[in-house]
Amino acid sequence: MILIEDKETSYEELTTYILNNKKTHLPIDEILYKISNMMTEEDKKIITNHKQMIEFLTNNPKLKIKMKTSGTTSNPKTMFLNFIDVIRGVKIDNKDRTWVCFYPYQTFAFSQIFLQCYLNNEKLFCVNKLKYGDIEKSLLNNDVTHISATPTQLSFFLNESNKIFHSVKSISLGGERFRTDLAKRLAITMPNAKIRNIYASTETGPLLKSENEFFTLSKKDQINIKIVNNQILVNKNLVSNSVNADRIENNWYKTGDIVEFVDTNKFIILGRSSDFTNIFGNKVCLNSIEDTILKFKCVKEVCLKTRKNSLSGNIIIADVSLHKNYTKIEFDKELNTTNLKYFEKPAIVNFKDNVLLSKSGKKQR
Repeated sequence: MILIEDKETSYEELTTYILNNKKTHLPIDEILYKISNMMTEEDKKIITNHKQMIEFLTNNPKLKIKMKTSGTTSNPKTMFLNFIDVIRGVKIDNKDRTWVCFYPYQTFAFSQIFLQCYLNNEKLFCVNKLKYGDIEKSLLNNDVTHISATPTQLSFFLNESNKIFHSVKSISLGGERFRTDLAKRLAITMPNAKIRNIYASTETGPLLKSENEFFTLSKKDQINIKIVNNQILVNKNLVSNSVNADRIENNWYKTGDIVEFVDTNKFIILGRSSDFTNIFGNKVCLNSIEDTILKFKCVKEVCLKTRKNSLSGNIIIADVSLHKNYTKIEFDKELNTTNLKYFEKPAIVNFKDNVLLSKSGKKQR
């Protein structure tokens, strides 16, 4: 069963919709339509049920699927991915799982969760457009075992909920760098859950996973992934043919994701190259500054942006959401006593009720 915005349908019904290339009342139409477009009329004739559909999808290496990138660093681009790469991280084991997915329908992450549920007949609650109170009800009333979200999406939800969710066993986080402050909160609000920190992209599919902020490269990983000048590079054999040719050099795709080694072959992902800026000749990491500001007692959420400046090169602008009963005065006091260097402090601070998310569920830089 899939429940999307309170509209329920069975997997057998979904199979029929796909085969008939038929638009339905569900917002998931676009995913179903793409799958149906991958089939020939001959294919459709030999598929009559859900089981045969699974066999077709998992055993046809020539299938491609069309989707959009997340648009983290530019406007979203259309990508054509091998279907086998889309389902590479999908487990087919027929275990009893109930999912809540925060991702929007058009994203790579959502397509993975949808296929995970479709191929295993699992329950899926898609909550991207629901109010936080309704998401809370979905978690409490349906014995949800698995959650998939960006760190920011889940953090925003926890800001509005004071419940404990004992049924959750696994939390898959991706699309952004891992947040240690979030992990501490999840240990309290979802005490039975294991965290899976997933490194993936639309262009490459899932690449690495960890239970915390630290990643390592196994010998198998090192065949297709390497780190040069602190940037993650991926073998072009794992990359969509739709990526810009200038992102590939000597058969390696430049992801734009920057890491910091904490030990030999142990690293954390600091963010994308767009998360760094230059101020008075100093290279500044916006994510690290956000981490510091999030430790302020008065701050609920923060998002940093940059703007060109003729004197310093760039300046930092902060969108800040404060906890109830706190004001600009408390924020200024904490900012003035923090260990941030003068060029790391925001030049402009905008106080907002809520920090905005991008369409893909990430902070809007």
